[in-house]
Amino acid sequence: MAFHHSPRIVQDGLKFLMDIPNSKTYPGSGTTLTDLIEGATGNVSNATIVTGTQGHISFDGSGDSINFTQTVEMGTTNYTIVFWFKTDSVSTGGYGYFTQNKTISTGGFAIDEGGGVIGPGKLYYYDGTSASTLSTTALSVGVWHHIVFDVNSSTDVVNVYINGALDKTTSDSRNYTNGFERLGHNGGAHYLGGDMAHVAFYNRQLSATEVLQNYNAMKGRFE
Repeated sequence: MAFHHSPRIVQDGLKFLMDIPNSKTYPGSGTTLTDLIEGATGNVSNATIVTGTQGHISFDGSGDSINFTQTVEMGTTNYTIVFWFKTDSVSTGGYGYFTQNKTISTGGFAIDEGGGVIGPGKLYYYDGTSASTLSTTALSVGVWHHIVFDVNSSTDVVNVYINGALDKTTSDSRNYTNGFERLGHNGGAHYLGGDMAHVAFYNRQLSATEVLQNYNAMKGRFE
């Protein structure tokens, strides 16, 4: 399926794109969001849909999530998760999850919101047993950041980019199985606190040049 709403973002391998200002994602009413690439649908539960130029989903950290009617698949070994995010707190304790891993009931990609184990504002992945810190930089409160998890799940190597630049490369034996069933919640007790926008998934790893291209294509909207 061709996609032309944001012609400057990378198209090759684009598997999923949720963009609130696009009426095909959100028609302006209701609680259903539609992926622009393959038509996956998600139901917004408790979270707030914010329209306008910086259209996003606002999660308050308590019972908010977007639940999809089917698992969103992203590829067999390599994939990339891209989104804009603005955290509302990194000092209240706990953790917030961006995605829930399709095969791990309480795991996925997340941010430490002040729990102290990873480091407030830092990004990590939880595989159901232990966590792996994936970023060096701690996200600032109230500021939009462009976040990229670039994954080779066959070798368990993850590159994290923040605002178009490589922040950290992590290699370990963790299970980074791709695919997700919800956003903003891990299926357990940890809900995301903050705003999430322009969520994209690729069924391959993006290069550093492509990550920067995506950042530059959208940064004017979130500055």
